[in-house]
Amino acid sequence: MAEPTLHEKRPDAEVVEYVDAEAIGDAPWTNAGTHTDDVRDVLASLDRDPQRVYRVAVDLYVVDRRGDLVALPRPEWRYDADAREWSAAHDLATAWRDCRDARWMLNAVADVVPRQSLVLAACACARTVLHLVPAGETRPLRAIEVAEAWCRGEATLDEVRAAADAAWVAASAAARGAAADAAWVAAWAAADAAAAAVAAASAATRVQHLAALADVVRGVIPTAAVVAALREALP
Repeated sequence: MAEPTLHEKRPDAEVVEYVDAEAIGDAPWTNAGTHTDDVRDVLASLDRDPQRVYRVAVDLYVVDRRGDLVALPRPEWRYDADAREWSAAHDLATAWRDCRDARWMLNAVADVVPRQSLVLAACACARTVLHLVPAGETRPLRAIEVAEAWCRGEATLDEVRAAADAAWVAASAAARGAAADAAWVAAWAAADAAAAAVAAASAATRVQHLAALADVVRGVIPTAAVVAALREALP
């Protein structure tokens, strides 16, 4: 009779897996050949490869600048109660891969990835609904283009704000006053203005649209970019 595996001996133990950091979200996870009853065991049981991301249950670990294996902080999916409940059951890589609501995703990484990435993702989402804008109405497109130009260093924040205002944004006083958020506000301004007709669509249509936008967000901000930003923010 074959010797039972470690996991068969300890069925409550967590499997430890790893993947190359640049391929996370695309490549499959590899079983590290070890299990742990206590996350602290990971520190002693794994080779600390700085190119890898390790996964134990819903937590991801990377090698920091000191060569220590540390847990990456998990972005808070605070969009609403459904987002919080759904994300709590997934590790970051799986959540980012499987999420079907672009709003949840952008909200979760708003304070994680560079502002330019966030703005470009919002602009890409807004562009998908420009066909709903009445013929001859150019202000939503203008807001998108100016926000994208800001990301390239080709537009000022004053220009961004003006384009956002023209796209009928009712931004909060706090958002208007924060220079770093101006392009973010403009991007969402364009999305709101361009998507007016979506609000009247059926619930099923809205769900499908948000799922399609989730793929758009992943195209601009892949899992590897989120992980890299979290790693860069480590002390």
